[in-house]
Amino acid sequence: MKQSLYKSGKNISVRIFPNDFLNKLTMTPWWIPVVVFIPIVFYFCYSALLLQNASAFQFIKFFAFGIVIWTITEYVFHRWVFHFNPTTDFQEYIHFMIHGIHHDYPNDAKRLVLPPIMSLPLSAFFYYLFFIFFEGYAHSAFFAGFLLGYLMYDTLHYALHHASFGKHSKIWQLLKKNHMDHHFVDPDNGFGVSNVIWDKLFNTSIKKATSKK
Repeated sequence: MKQSLYKSGKNISVRIFPNDFLNKLTMTPWWIPVVVFIPIVFYFCYSALLLQNASAFQFIKFFAFGIVIWTITEYVFHRWVFHFNPTTDFQEYIHFMIHGIHHDYPNDAKRLVLPPIMSLPLSAFFYYLFFIFFEGYAHSAFFAGFLLGYLMYDTLHYALHHASFGKHSKIWQLLKKNHMDHHFVDPDNGFGVSNVIWDKLFNTSIKKATSKK
């Protein structure tokens, strides 16, 4: 969809729900996913290696595959779910809640990572979905890698907006510039956050003049 280029330059949080409790559930500090998901990742690593007796090679193979599949999932969600084209007022509201608010208020530090009220049910959905393809240690190792990929994406997304480290890292500068251009220059392209590989493969790399941010 064609996104508005309106941007608030302030680090403010706007209200989504009239109810204070519901509104608070949409606001999440960056470290919450780390606290929630690191123990889960460790548990599934432990399960694959010690409870289900995966070899180091078997574990690394499926763990790495989980991370790769996360990067594809990240791209698909950002391009076709977060940027779906609303056709009704209700769809416009839904779009604003799940992603439009981030484009209008990109500096809102409390809405840069997914709230656990959404991330935990989604994780449970993928956990059971992956049983279609894997079982035993393969499922545990794959799911651990998938969750770590998500966690890296979520924390990196926050860092791209608010951290200043990595000034001498070409990879960091590439990712930061790509994401800032997605926000401020060409919101209809540049859907990758943790990488730019899938944008290149699907011809959705930033196409307009690049920003100076």
